[in-house]
Amino acid sequence: MIDFDQFEDLAHPDGFDLNSKPLLIADGKSIDLDDLPRKVRAKGVYIARLRAEDLPQVCERLSTTALYLHRVRTTDFAALESISRLRALEVYGNPKDADFTTLPNLQLLKLFNNQRQLDLQFLVDQTELRFLSISGGFSGLTKVDSLQPISSLPKLTELKLMAIRVTAKSQLRPLATCRRLKKLTLSNTFETAEYAYLSVHLPKVECDMFAPYVAIEFDTDDDRDVMVVGRGKPFLNSRTDAAKLLKYEDGFKELQEASRR
Repeated sequence: MIDFDQFEDLAHPDGFDLNSKPLLIADGKSIDLDDLPRKVRAKGVYIARLRAEDLPQVCERLSTTALYLHRVRTTDFAALESISRLRALEVYGNPKDADFTTLPNLQLLKLFNNQRQLDLQFLVDQTELRFLSISGGFSGLTKVDSLQPISSLPKLTELKLMAIRVTAKSQLRPLATCRRLKKLTLSNTFETAEYAYLSVHLPKVECDMFAPYVAIEFDTDDDRDVMVVGRGKPFLNSRTDAAKLLKYEDGFKELQEASRR
């Protein structure tokens, strides 16, 4: 099984220019794409700015468990089928619709700064997935119709949803049936009632957002040091705004009680 903690080191190389010509890096070493060996064996492979039409022939020569695709703009990920050992995949900066249904053995999938709207229906085939991360881009939220497909993942233990907007009325609630989930990371882009609901139905899951407010880890222009949980809620100061925070605590408890009925 993939060691999720080591994936970042395997797939993210340092000291390379990722914004110019196509690049392939295997275990931290650059390999000439014009003189690619017959077989590239590595723990982690990083591919940047490769033309979509060149992806199949490159994948045929790869033997790796972890692959990172940086701005490889393609809609067809079927080429990755030829990497039989592939268990961890991260895709960054692909603005086109993507389908991963041909990769049923993935244990880790990270999608970051991709298309503005994402259909998660492909997840129903990812029965081996343990770790899933979906993050919007720096310039805006990624829109998702529903999180229901995530609830069908029988082995999912860690989930990260950042900078996304769910259009379905039931935003986070489908996640309540993820019974093997251990850790959940969420951005503050959902209604407060959704966080309260999950805090009741997933009591053993580690999640910072299962609270009326959380301490912030970044500097602000003033002395505000906590963020109230819920879309559109304010940043406050834990000392001077104590009375306001108490009201938010009471409100969160009321939402939790309503979730138990």
